[in-house]
Amino acid sequence: MTRTGTALSWGFTALRFANHGGVGATAVANSSTGTPSLNITTTENNSALVVAVVDNNAIDGASRTWLTVNGITPTAGNGLELVYFRNAVKYAAYVAYYSDAGVAGVKTVGLSAPAGTKWIVAAVEIKGTFDPRKASFLPFFL
Repeated sequence: MTRTGTALSWGFTALRFANHGGVGATAVANSSTGTPSLNITTTENNSALVVAVVDNNAIDGASRTWLTVNGITPTAGNGLELVYFRNAVKYAAYVAYYSDAGVAGVKTVGLSAPAGTKWIVAAVEIKGTFDPRKASFLPFFL
């Protein structure tokens, strides 16, 4: 099969977590205005949160700023931002995780910048304490 045309785009990010308590809460939201964020209510203390954002306006994310949860702000520098990919004519994609969301309850996750995005955000709770040294991540986007 040969890829042709300009409408075809795909990608994936695979995350593997070991020694955890399973999947907890999930949340999804979308909008054609504002910055991409949503509330997720964690069900256990010290869970990890995985967050994926897609921007269909393909805004340049060089100024991207992840929201802070329990004192943790994902960045490329601290290894908690797993993906930033931008195809300037199609979309931008972001994936990050928070290694410890703190006490169970409502958390606001996503990005506070860039603005002007047409976005969808999905978040998943990985319950309980896990060992990030035993986690592995594989990002791939076209």
